[in-house]
Amino acid sequence: MKTKWLSFVPAILLLLLCLPITASAVSSTSQQLAVVGSPGWDIYSGATIGGYRYGPSFIVNSDGSIDMWACSEGGSPLPYDYIRYQRSTDGGVTWGSNQIVLPPTAGSMDALSTCDPGVIKFGGYYYIAYTSTTNRGGTNNQIFVARSTSPTGTWEKWNGTGWGGNPQPFIVYDGSPLVYGAGQPSFVVKGSTLYIYYSWIDNNMNQMRVATASTVNANWPGSLTYHGAGINKSSFEDATDVKYVEALDKFIGVQTNNWGSDVSYIEVYSSSNGFDFTKEYYMDGDHYARASNAGLSGDALGHIKATDSPFLSYAYGSFGATLNWNTRLTPITMSLKTSGAFSDNFSGGAGKWTAYQGSWSVSGGAYTQSSLTADTAYAGASGTVFGNAIYDADVRITAAADPGEWAGLHIGKIKENDNFTQSGYLVFIRANGNMALFKAGTGQVTGETASGLDPTAGSVHLKVVKSGGNIKVFTNGSASPLIDWTDNGLYYDSGYFGAVTRLASATFDNVAAINNFSDDFTFGAGNWTANSGTWAVSGGTYNQTNVAADPGSSTLNNLVLGNGVIEADVKINAGTTGNWIGLSFAKTLPTDAYFDSGYLVLLEPSGNVSLYKGGTENKVVVKPVTTGTNPTTGFVHLKVMKHGGNIQVFVGNVASPQIDWNDPKTVFGSGYASLTNVKSSVSFDNIAWTTQKVPGGSTNLGASNIPNLARFKTVTSNDSLVIADWDVSRLTDGIETPVFGSAGYTTSSYSAANISATPVWVDIDLGSDQTVDKVKLFPRLFTEAVGGGSPNFPVDFTIQTAPDGGELRYGRNDLESGQSRRLSPRVQFHAGNCPPCSHIRHEARNADRRRSRQLSSSIVGDRNLPLSA
Repeated sequence: MKTKWLSFVPAILLLLLCLPITASAVSSTSQQLAVVGSPGWDIYSGATIGGYRYGPSFIVNSDGSIDMWACSEGGSPLPYDYIRYQRSTDGGVTWGSNQIVLPPTAGSMDALSTCDPGVIKFGGYYYIAYTSTTNRGGTNNQIFVARSTSPTGTWEKWNGTGWGGNPQPFIVYDGSPLVYGAGQPSFVVKGSTLYIYYSWIDNNMNQMRVATASTVNANWPGSLTYHGAGINKSSFEDATDVKYVEALDKFIGVQTNNWGSDVSYIEVYSSSNGFDFTKEYYMDGDHYARASNAGLSGDALGHIKATDSPFLSYAYGSFGATLNWNTRLTPITMSLKTSGAFSDNFSGGAGKWTAYQGSWSVSGGAYTQSSLTADTAYAGASGTVFGNAIYDADVRITAAADPGEWAGLHIGKIKENDNFTQSGYLVFIRANGNMALFKAGTGQVTGETASGLDPTAGSVHLKVVKSGGNIKVFTNGSASPLIDWTDNGLYYDSGYFGAVTRLASATFDNVAAINNFSDDFTFGAGNWTANSGTWAVSGGTYNQTNVAADPGSSTLNNLVLGNGVIEADVKINAGTTGNWIGLSFAKTLPTDAYFDSGYLVLLEPSGNVSLYKGGTENKVVVKPVTTGTNPTTGFVHLKVMKHGGNIQVFVGNVASPQIDWNDPKTVFGSGYASLTNVKSSVSFDNIAWTTQKVPGGSTNLGASNIPNLARFKTVTSNDSLVIADWDVSRLTDGIETPVFGSAGYTTSSYSAANISATPVWVDIDLGSDQTVDKVKLFPRLFTEAVGGGSPNFPVDFTIQTAPDGGELRYGRNDLESGQSRRLSPRVQFHAGNCPPCSHIRHEARNADRRRSRQLSSSIVGDRNLPLSA
């Protein structure tokens, strides 16, 4: 079983922040953990030997020897995987012979595979947890555990009530049997508590979950306490391996993001309590592309001591028909980097910067690069990392080799000394005033935008707002961005930043970056602009006192916010009928009311909380939810987590959100934030915005609260290639991304793209008349067409529908929004709206492009709900 085909959905993310950091009171620094890798070495070569060793689990012994267990290739064709063991006595440089130490038990629930080992030792036993399944497609995985007094066995497997005999899972997956399930465990012991971390991957869900048990209980697998999700991940993130770092008093987890791709990287999460994990900075230094399944070193209890020399290991290689992957070991150091806020006006010199190429010095109170011949002159802010952030600088080009040369800001660098061609994004302005955006590894990704400014005549204020893959660029305090571009591929996340020039001398001044904000109104209301109502700071809180205001609104100055957590203490002092207090965010303009744009979270005097969406929809999207709070008797803490189109609302310091909603339509990705109220006298205090607390997120290609009507329904086709994981039934299995057992649907090969003479159709029977709002086609993944894009995806097609017992009709070649149609029992998904119908036919006449002429896709039908129409 190859556990890598979990979920590689193109995550849809938007976020942001923005504008001058002129109000210094709002910026707050923090420390962010960074893991830095030294040059490492391969400890296994799949390229020469064949096979793989992935998901390694290590125990570093007191004598310095290292025990390693890893998932490896199995038999031919079964079992899929074995767990193999090796030992090193020289710090991991060389390893002894490998041996299979934990094979499957024939005829049992783990007969197909033993993989993804997580090993711990306490009470005289080694415990090894592992993944297996009875599904030959590699889905519906469960987690098993065995114990031994020796690192090589013999192992007693947990049988459900004790040790030995017929193995039974101790973590049972109860989700869709067609999805990956539960697996990839790791262990930590702290005190007498065993922490168990594992993947839980179900439809539209990719989580690292946490369970605990008591180490004094010999039969602890039968007495677990579940704690829910420690990390909500994007579909690009794979398994998390967790250790406890004693010097930091933190649980540290490592995993691969963009796994298996050319821009994969190791990212880091941390937790103070072992349950709630926050994304930190990802690994800098030695790292190979196409990585997956990282593992951290630790002692027998899963600890990293202050005196240890920790390392991590990961597999890397191509995802082809044969998985011959290398395994790399990389020594690491862990340190705290400055984050949250950075600013430098160079009055104290260039002590915060490191120059790499060019001639850099502080002159005239600005950071100056004076060489006209340096093809790439660059310097970086030392030891400072940011993710979704606002970057500011005053930039002036003092001389240039020609009008097309430039100066700019480089953000999202993976390594501190990377130049703009190696990682990250470059925003630059040419001497002629044109601006553009460059992505490392891709090239210039936007056209030339005329700024109308002359950077040779005076400084231009550049403001770059990064939110996931979205980048907005403002100049001289403009309200609208000159560049607004979204990286819909694998984007660079958090990283270092710096200044760059090419064949130009330039100055940089008033450089700043911010991704944290706070205001307790100690210094007044200087960070806010009142739009309506009567606002003033009194008694240490920000108050709106006009009970007639409908609405009252005050906007945070100069910041455009996107993904992150916004928090406030809110109180209703008095009000009339229909009054409420709330937070409005992601507004298009600072002066917009809550109904003009963005989202609004509103709290009523009863304690009920609702979610409202402005703009053209202009409606309540989540109806009032009871919270048990009373904002009229005291302050209530209101927290809103925004991650792309996912919005979670927490009222009253609760652990779980009272609202968890995915926007099924056009998402407000970033914008201004306001304090808002209607018909009430209100108070706000302790406002905060933090991007570092944003969870990995469970963004997906569809809204998880909209049911998939096509799932498990009968589907037929006039051309379906049945081979390996491909079959027409895969269209309606609810799986949007390839996993073992379900790659999707594909036709036979065709000699030409145009097949209009004999179109291919697929027909889905819904069983009864249904109301359908949208039909989604998901392209195949992992394979690119020549020139980019998805190969063989149908480009000319119709959707036809029929009521129960009726004839097909309502053929369309597009899918429009705003007019839900009724679908009856038979549903043939082509792509369009339809009136009453139980049948949808998807009939393809042409394919995109440039590979074998097969039509490949997956299909999902979504019910039209009142809140997501």
